[in-house]
Amino acid sequence: MANPQARSPSRQPRRPVARALLACFLVGLAACTTGAVRPDDVRAPFDQIECDGPRVLQVVAHQDDDILFMSPTLLRHLDAEHCIRTVYLTAGDAGDGLAYQAGREAGIEAAYANMVGLPNLWVEHLHTYEGHLVRVLALVDAPRVSLVFLGLPDGRTKGQGFERFGFASLEKLWRNELPTLTSVDARNIFTREGLIGVLAAIMEAFDPTLLALLDPMRFHGNEHSDHAFSARFAYLAQERLVRAPRIDIYRDYNISDEPINIAAADQQTKWSSFVLYAEHDLKLCRDAATCLANSPYFLYSQREYVIRDVLYTGSLRNDGACLTVIDHAAAAGDSVALAPCQDVPSQAWALTRAGELRGLGGRCLRLAGASPSAPYLASCAEPAVAHAAPWSRSALGQLSARGQCLAAAQEGQRVIATPCTDPPSSVQPNQWPANTWAFGEF
Repeated sequence: MANPQARSPSRQPRRPVARALLACFLVGLAACTTGAVRPDDVRAPFDQIECDGPRVLQVVAHQDDDILFMSPTLLRHLDAEHCIRTVYLTAGDAGDGLAYQAGREAGIEAAYANMVGLPNLWVEHLHTYEGHLVRVLALVDAPRVSLVFLGLPDGRTKGQGFERFGFASLEKLWRNELPTLTSVDARNIFTREGLIGVLAAIMEAFDPTLLALLDPMRFHGNEHSDHAFSARFAYLAQERLVRAPRIDIYRDYNISDEPINIAAADQQTKWSSFVLYAEHDLKLCRDAATCLANSPYFLYSQREYVIRDVLYTGSLRNDGACLTVIDHAAAAGDSVALAPCQDVPSQAWALTRAGELRGLGGRCLRLAGASPSAPYLASCAEPAVAHAAPWSRSALGQLSARGQCLAAAQEGQRVIATPCTDPPSSVQPNQWPANTWAFGEF
């Protein structure tokens, strides 16, 4: 297969540029430029745009995460003219401040305009969410496409932050190691609770039917701290919505070692979008040739790995302890046990609408043999259908498959699957039913 090449804005606009310029005139020329957009007093009703199909909200950390890790699904939404809004939690500043941030924002604006096939003309307004002034941009000729920038400091790969911004990061705010996090432009100051509240307000206003997140679970390895913690903040925010959206979770850096899984045409379109973005990112490649030499980005362009329709994610808790993947104990696969909760990848779980209970390495929890049985982790593609019955979670917190419920064994930390019985109607203070589980924070 020939290597994808950089694409200039070659998708022909579906409407003439003249119409876009007329739209600029109608909202005010000061509000509308080619590429970079200046703040103004326009209050366009971006949140109330009518949509014929899904309303897709993507929450990511940096200004290239969506085109690298959420595409070609992103391309499908844009081609179908769905309403799509992307929220970028950090400035993506890499410790360099506003100038580098501005370049990355210009890059993502150019990439979206090109993906939609319209002139790179945006209108911006400042919208107040929970007392915080937030920049919202919409594509002039397709306001169903909008971008939201919170501008928090880039936290660096491991969450250690950069010296210029006091080594601050989303991860440190999440872990309460910092009381507040200030945006790079010093416009907003967020507490942990305040950031969740702002994200919930953005979601409530946009009313998404689908929420796309990066991977909060970290059980695939090699992941950027900002990616995981942007997703964690967003996941807590969506729990506050009256109408819950579907949730899709996308893997990030660790997909580079997985098999190529998207079609050649999609690879080329995805790569072209990234190269167009990268022309504005001074720390990345400035053309296709140097991008190809910087191979991880090209590898991402060939892949997209997503867990769709996630119902719950987080730790699974029973009586203050967490369901944990332990060392290889049987030929069937890794077994599970209760252990003190520590926010480690071996304690992260996701339950999907299809009944997959995914754990470490993205594998699925299975049952072996007759009840009582010892649950184990194996590939979600395991052909042993008898062991692959879907899991469900009851209103009482029971996790069951094939009529068996996950339960803490009486003799200690072991976890087994036994025939389901109703939890007792009353329990002693501080006593937790053995077969009842709660999804908690990581």
